Amino acid sequence: ELRAGVRELSKNVGEFGTIKALAKAYSKDPDEILQWNYGKVFGILYTDLEEYKFQLRYQKVIESKK
Repeated sequence: ELRAGVRELSKNVGEFGTIKALAKAYSKDPDEILQWNYGKVFGILYTDLEEYKFQLRYQKVIESKK
């Protein structure tokens, strides 16, 4: 992701990338996502992050057993 330019993508699209991703994941219009309260959005993003970190650790465990 770093070599592919994820930082540049983030800089170019800003927070709308997050809004778009949430809208896609929950089949909602981005304007509806903008009406969600902060706690809901934070909770979703936090659990996504923790699940991602778990998957990375899990992959390392699986690879170490090969």
